[in-house]
Amino acid sequence: MNILISGGTGLVGSELGKALVTRGHQVFILTRSKSKANKQCPFPQSALSYEELESHPISKSLDHIINLAGANLTDRRWNSDFKKLIRSSRVQTTEQLVRLANDKCPQLKSFVSTSAVGIYGNTGDEIVSEDHPLSYGFLGQVCQDWEAPLSNLKKDIRPVILRVGIVFSEKGGALKEMVPPIQAGVGGPLARGDQFMSWIDIEDLVNMYVFAIESSIRGTFNAVGLDAQSNTAITQAIATHLGVKTLMKVPFFALRMVVGEMAAHLIESQKISSKKIQDQGFQFQYRKMQDSIAKRVPKLKNMQRRKIYEQWIPKSKEELFPFFSDAYNLEKITPSNLNFRILSVSSNPVIEGSLIKYKLRIDGVPVSWTTLIKEWNPPHHFVDNQEKGPYKKWYHFHKFEELAGGTLMTDQVDLEIPLGKLGFGAASWKVLRDVDKIFKYRRDVIYDMYCKNNEETSL
Repeated sequence: MNILISGGTGLVGSELGKALVTRGHQVFILTRSKSKANKQCPFPQSALSYEELESHPISKSLDHIINLAGANLTDRRWNSDFKKLIRSSRVQTTEQLVRLANDKCPQLKSFVSTSAVGIYGNTGDEIVSEDHPLSYGFLGQVCQDWEAPLSNLKKDIRPVILRVGIVFSEKGGALKEMVPPIQAGVGGPLARGDQFMSWIDIEDLVNMYVFAIESSIRGTFNAVGLDAQSNTAITQAIATHLGVKTLMKVPFFALRMVVGEMAAHLIESQKISSKKIQDQGFQFQYRKMQDSIAKRVPKLKNMQRRKIYEQWIPKSKEELFPFFSDAYNLEKITPSNLNFRILSVSSNPVIEGSLIKYKLRIDGVPVSWTTLIKEWNPPHHFVDNQEKGPYKKWYHFHKFEELAGGTLMTDQVDLEIPLGKLGFGAASWKVLRDVDKIFKYRRDVIYDMYCKNNEETSL
């Protein structure tokens, strides 16, 4: 089937796209930046702007639209401008897509749109189903306006709205904010801690979107897991999984100082029911909160952090792996401002046990680095580990997997900067930002090498 996704470069869109192409569907991404979508999507897709889509032949053969568009609520501190963006990125995009569906998509079977459980506001410990009264606070009104355009869909297009809860994923979402302070031993429950959090595992959420297009369901459904838990229970489960202790509760005034107006929404209590979609036949893979946390929270120690980067390349593993076998190709995929130079390689092509010595500059400071190739399993994966260098720990797992006629490359980096909590507090944000920049540069170089000629896909 031909499926259009808006918001396809985000956390959910990236995982959903992989699931859809694995099932044999063809995916199209609606985006403001085709270049960004082509580089960031970890699956094969065709990127189109809204203007292109209106006149493009593919609109006539679309089977489903999945609308995930919306600015991330935690991208920055809320002010009047950002609140306008939160609203417009959801409401205007949905209005545009509904017009497109009605006017340009004669074969469209379903329009699956996103909303959020924020539509209910603070509901305490009451079990909330889809017919519960709605909130008229900021997020509640945004969600209502977000959902409203679907009432204008033509009768032969099946509408589905998923009201999404707190998403648990190892690649972003709520755990990205919750885990680091708990892991560092400085985090605790928020405010009272007794407020219920209705969570859903990223895998279950992706499966729910797939279920929405492949089944015959219509209407509004809560996209949450089976056992909403208190903020204290979730915080304690993360701490227990990591083998650390939690501190005292974080007072509301302190939370407000850090995140501003959004603090009030972070302590809203919501015990949302997913019975309606279960009654339609949907089955959850993660039935207990602890099961999702065990899957999504890596067991790292102290100040260690994990970063995951993915990129899809239209080449086989056998075609790609040799590039990484040549240690000197590291110079090609490292930003020039780091002045990266290979000093010596104990064996090239690389094999297990190879030692690579190089130098670079970090913020102008010269640094020596020695890397050991701990594992070498062509064309599937390899591991390099810092033996000597600027980090207290640097463990880099490179994985190559077949996906939809090409290769999904995954870089998983576990790192720790020196100086313990002092280093964590003073410099971790900058280190992680710099690591992001390095891997973005790698992604762009590899894209230019292997993908650029395929950017204009014939449809």
